[in-house]
Amino acid sequence: MKLEYPALSKRLQMVVDLVPEKEGIKLAEIGCDHAYCSIYLAKKRLVKTALAMDVRKGPLQAAQENISRFSAGAYVNTRLSDGFEKLLPGEADAAMLAGMGGDLMIKLISRHFEMCEKAGDKELACKYLILQPQTHIGDVRVFLRENGYEIKAEEMCIDAGKYYTAFLAEKNVMVLEKNVAASEKGITAPEKNVVASEKNMIASEKIHEKVASEKNMIASEKIHEKEAAVKKNNENEVLDQYIFDTYGKILVENCNPILLEYLKKEQGQLENILKKLENSNSKESSAYAETLEKWALNEKTQKKFKKV
Repeated sequence: MKLEYPALSKRLQMVVDLVPEKEGIKLAEIGCDHAYCSIYLAKKRLVKTALAMDVRKGPLQAAQENISRFSAGAYVNTRLSDGFEKLLPGEADAAMLAGMGGDLMIKLISRHFEMCEKAGDKELACKYLILQPQTHIGDVRVFLRENGYEIKAEEMCIDAGKYYTAFLAEKNVMVLEKNVAASEKGITAPEKNVVASEKNMIASEKIHEKVASEKNMIASEKIHEKEAAVKKNNENEVLDQYIFDTYGKILVENCNPILLEYLKKEQGQLENILKKLENSNSKESSAYAETLEKWALNEKTQKKFKKV
């Protein structure tokens, strides 16, 4: 019996399931390989059209054969392209990038933004990004946030013994405008916390001078208490953001069971590394410090699961 659409692996099924349920979605699959995702989505009418793109002629030939095999030519086209290079600004609502390193993913999406800007409108960039990075997952999350995209859905799966993470990000105009405004003032997103901290320190010094001049010990104690509370709250916010960037806000808040399994496995691996470094008298090394930091972050993340 002839199949209507390709059978997908757990990893790819997780990815296609993140495509937004919006009518008339035009998809661009970047690095399509065999184009199974494009064909699956088009044949099931989950997207209006799909453009399967790859930088290599071999995979693109395989994609064309699969499109013919599943009679998907009316909905799926192919195009030889280095990332988004041959995608016209505004030609797609959503872009899918799966199975590549997060650093390469960031590079390709950055080029897409640059192309849209050169075309005269940043808003021509794809509204939706369906991403499944193999590495540097935390860096991809940070990149999305700093470029005005909000992660709307996030999933994990285990396929052939390996852990995979994928997420759907949507362009958030309010976040983008906020980041642009901060940039125009000469303040980048990562610098805003530093500037705010410096302002708080200056304000705090002025308050202390006033209190000292008035010799108001009671007010001074209250100020110290408030400063301590604000400092602790800021530290917690920074830690939470670090946890969410590393492991995924939605996954953590939803107590994703696969993430918890991954955390426990990672914790065991980190503890083994720490023991080996301790036995080799390497406790003062940078490797020990970095591993210890990862272990502490893992431990704090697992505690969040217990609080829910």
